[in-house]
Amino acid sequence: LSVDDPEQHHWQFEFENTQADAVSHSAEAEAGAEMLRALLFGRDEKAVKKLRVTLEAEHGEWQHWSLAQLRYWADVLIEIKKSRFKSPAHERVWLQLLGWCLRPGLGALQDPQRIEVLWPLFKEGVQHRKVMENWRAWWAFWRRIAAGLPTECQLACYESVRPWLTEKSWQSRKLLQERQSMGFDELLRFVASLEAIATDERQRLGDSLVANLKKQPNLMDAMVWALGRLGARELLLGEPLSDAAVSPWIETLLTFNWRKFQSMGLASVMMVQGGEGALTKVVQEKLLVSKAPLSWVALLAGEEAGLDKQMQHLLGEQLPMGLSAVEEF
Repeated sequence: LSVDDPEQHHWQFEFENTQADAVSHSAEAEAGAEMLRALLFGRDEKAVKKLRVTLEAEHGEWQHWSLAQLRYWADVLIEIKKSRFKSPAHERVWLQLLGWCLRPGLGALQDPQRIEVLWPLFKEGVQHRKVMENWRAWWAFWRRIAAGLPTECQLACYESVRPWLTEKSWQSRKLLQERQSMGFDELLRFVASLEAIATDERQRLGDSLVANLKKQPNLMDAMVWALGRLGARELLLGEPLSDAAVSPWIETLLTFNWRKFQSMGLASVMMVQGGEGALTKVVQEKLLVSKAPLSWVALLAGEEAGLDKQMQHLLGEQLPMGLSAVEEF
């Protein structure tokens, strides 16, 4: 079985509101900025842990914050980046909020400059290294802005974590324990989002994930998400893998119960999307039998109703309000 070879096309991000990098900001945005400065520069860890909830109480749910608000608050968070040294909570919340405000790392006019300022932090690494949740926040932050990282930065990221992705690392009990302590599930999602990695390396990583899928039940969700991201037929900017590379991955996922492991259905859709061959039909039938969400079936059929789900899978979450993705053929 094989996937039909779709035409290669990518995504271009466009503003609905061109004022995302405007110099002046609303009183509401200024109030949020002052809250960020006050709480992250303070030493009240309980207040810091509730910072997002506090912001939402004043400015609405964070999924609805406008692109202009997000980028302004991203600039404020970058300005006070040293506040992350104060405590594990300060660092974790700083990473979570900045990643959310700067996602997907491109789209706004000043995003390249923001990425340039933040890139040196990658070499500094996690500040509170004994706290696993900080590691997870660290990898999630870089995943969220991965689309905006230049090729050389993406490759440097990959090389830095490559020792944790070798076949040996799956066999060594010591390495497995070390990986778990550094938030390996989020590391996998981050690496799978690095589209600048050479196709042969991405295929090797996917093959390794498939080979170890049943051996690591605690990592199942992250591994399946990574497979769907690595083998997606439509990428943001990179070159999709070949049909021959991803077909065995899909065939492996088809052996599982998708009612029990729902994420396998969406990952398979991402890997056959746009095809009309036998494997696509098998995936479609299994989606229907498994009573998968209709948005997944729509995505498989190439319907516009499924595009939000597709973009959410590629980025790990929805686009900011005010930023839209347009397919570029």
